Amino acid sequence: MLTTARSGLNAALHEIKTVSNNVANASSTGFKKSRSEFADSYGVASDMMQATATGKGTRILSSQRSHMQGSFQETGGALDVAINGEGMLVVRRPETPEKLEFTRNGAIELALDGKLVSSDGHEFLSTEEQPITIPFAVEDANGQVRRLSQINIKGDGTVQISYGQGIDFDVAKLSLALFADESKLAADGRNYFLATPGSGAPEIVAPLGNRSGVLQPGFLETSNVDITDELNLMIRAQHAFSGVSRLMQSEVDIVRRFTS
Repeated sequence: MLTTARSGLNAALHEIKTVSNNVANASSTGFKKSRSEFADSYGVASDMMQATATGKGTRILSSQRSHMQGSFQETGGALDVAINGEGMLVVRRPETPEKLEFTRNGAIELALDGKLVSSDGHEFLSTEEQPITIPFAVEDANGQVRRLSQINIKGDGTVQISYGQGIDFDVAKLSLALFADESKLAADGRNYFLATPGSGAPEIVAPLGNRSGVLQPGFLETSNVDITDELNLMIRAQHAFSGVSRLMQSEVDIVRRFTS
């Protein structure tokens, strides 16, 4: 009995932890909520189990992440992009260039070295899987130095820069990654994900407007967390925890009564 109750207690704690993480990241750009999955635990192998077998408790299967698209919030930022589709932006840390990571957070910044980066320094990669570098100045046909005046990111991922006097050109295209099963991606902290055997290898493409989607410049994707739903789940998990705790205490009291 105690073993069965303890499994229920562990399940309730796991659910509380999962929901708490969702609530804590509800305001994080591009965050994807998780859901706990549970199953009955039996004391016999499944091929020997009868249709009327009694469960021996609850076992935790996993925390499944939902990659449902969040809503878009207009920011007006020239370098902010939201992805209207299934694609994920491709990034990497400068110290580990061989390790590709993926995110839905399109809050792009211009670093001091001219690279397009995230707030924590991840480099956004082009369709050539290379960092995108913006020259701060160029020389015109007369040898005069022209300073960077504007950066625009188009819906197809094209990064267009302008130096005035008609000096405009495209630098590169932001890349998107597609996966066979994005729910199997491994979380790597701060809304970054890694490919796994379950997710399949990334297919690196440009924002083509089909399954990969297109970019929405001047917008950011909010998290897909519904606070009302999460609070309801939290209340249910806390009730389950409280109920199982009382059950375990009653069981302990009975054992003490008959053994003292």
